[in-house]
Amino acid sequence: MNELGPTTVTQLAQSLELERTAATRNLAVMEKAGLIKRREGEDRRERVVEITAEGRKRLNTARPMWRNAQRDLIDKIGEPIAGSLLQKLDSIA
Repeated sequence: MNELGPTTVTQLAQSLELERTAATRNLAVMEKAGLIKRREGEDRRERVVEITAEGRKRLNTARPMWRNAQRDLIDKIGEPIAGSLLQKLDSIA
């Protein structure tokens, strides 16, 4: 969402390769936490979601931690194994 800007739930689900219902459930939790906001789109059936200032703040805090965790994994198991692991995880996702 941070990169896409305001987007529909359907577009977001497609970009994340998720079922729309799974995306909707996850977005409900994020909305309750104040990380995103939802509103009606141009079509009343459509819902548009966007990240809030609090969501952006938490994302900016979490991003370096995620990079460090990835770097730690690569340091422990090596780049070739980490790459292979990611490919295998992608194939089952």
